[in-house]
Amino acid sequence: LKLAKEHLAAGREAAAEAVLNRILTEFPRSSIEPEVRYRLAEAAFNSQQYAESARRFQDVLNRFPTSSFASWSLLRQGECFEAMGQKENAAIFYNDVIAEYPKSKAAKEAKAKLK
Repeated sequence: LKLAKEHLAAGREAAAEAVLNRILTEFPRSSIEPEVRYRLAEAAFNSQQYAESARRFQDVLNRFPTSSFASWSLLRQGECFEAMGQKENAAIFYNDVIAEYPKSKAAKEAKAKLK
């Protein structure tokens, strides 16, 4: 996972995706799966594949609604829609973060984005 994060930080999304997918294959249902799937969504976002990224963030929410990555996934979905020029849809996600995870850091960021 550390290697995948390093690839993401360096802008090597394809390499990060390869590492992350290998983790999912070799360690199915691992305790780090929520983060692995979150990082896969980030890789798509960084590659400007916003629709795919939103789908991947939704996958994190569907599979791991109580993980620490859920609130961030909801926020990042809003950012996907914002990047696609859909500000009204983005605002829906930002408001959902605030409503569903009111005490999270992601909610604080969502509030800032709504201003």
